[in-house]
Amino acid sequence: DIKHTVQDFFSETEQRLRLLRSYASQGFFTNDDPDEFFKFAMPLLKHNPDYQFFRIAREDSHELFFERNGDGWALRLTFPAKMPGQAVWTYWNGSETKEKTLTAPTVFDCRIRPWFASTLALEDPSSVAWTLPYVFVSNRAAGISATHPFRDKNGTRHILGFGINVENISTMTKHITVGKTGYIVLFDSAGSIIGLP
Repeated sequence: DIKHTVQDFFSETEQRLRLLRSYASQGFFTNDDPDEFFKFAMPLLKHNPDYQFFRIAREDSHELFFERNGDGWALRLTFPAKMPGQAVWTYWNGSETKEKTLTAPTVFDCRIRPWFASTLALEDPSSVAWTLPYVFVSNRAAGISATHPFRDKNGTRHILGFGINVENISTMTKHITVGKTGYIVLFDSAGSIIGLP
């Protein structure tokens, strides 16, 4: 039914984050090697087209942010505590061949983003936090993020997250009919539309 269709769309992301936590807490895909991170993150996004990006952030300001970039892929490494004002970008083309790595100026610090504090504040470590809609810096599209906390073997706190374009949520809601001619509109907890009919 309609309720289950909508719930399944979001619960699949939550289940995926919990599964990833079990790997990440053991040290998988948490180092700074862009090629190793690409081997993991690229298939994750490639086979889940609803996701615009995947991130793993750490409480000391370290973050790996992997996103779609046209027909290819891009990975941003930021670590303001050790590399203030810098981001290291690595790019791959649609054939999955690495094209270039460059350093660019940035003011980004994951620790001051709203999703960071709200995720670390979750009392239940199995919970997943969903953001209100916001504009993704990467593609200037409206979207929401799902984030999930975990601790590594040393007790350091991390956050895993996916970004989902509102357009992709609307693709799901547009295919739902109520009765013969009805439709649904999906709102978040603040009343913002995140799924169009």
